[in-house]
Amino acid sequence: MAVYSYLDLSTRHITREDSGLLDTDADEGRALVVEKYDEGYWIYVPPSSDEWLDTLCEMRVAGYSYDLQRIMLVAFKSGNRKLRLDTDGDMDERFPTHDW
Repeated sequence: MAVYSYLDLSTRHITREDSGLLDTDADEGRALVVEKYDEGYWIYVPPSSDEWLDTLCEMRVAGYSYDLQRIMLVAFKSGNRKLRLDTDGDMDERFPTHDW
């Protein structure tokens, strides 16, 4: 059995457009979103540098904001395997906030 850590942040750290893209990715079964739920998203954070670079390229092509790309980078560099974006998630002053 494996136990992994995750980064927990508020959905206020992503844009409305990011939320729409995450909804679409989850509905289409793309790798970025592990699961969406009423209050947010669970997102897969790749464990290796090669996979991380592939994910970053996919995010850029898909149109995800720099803010979400940076959040994913922090999650990756911190050794987290998942990112939880939730309406009641933690606020972090390192990231901008968006009111939508």
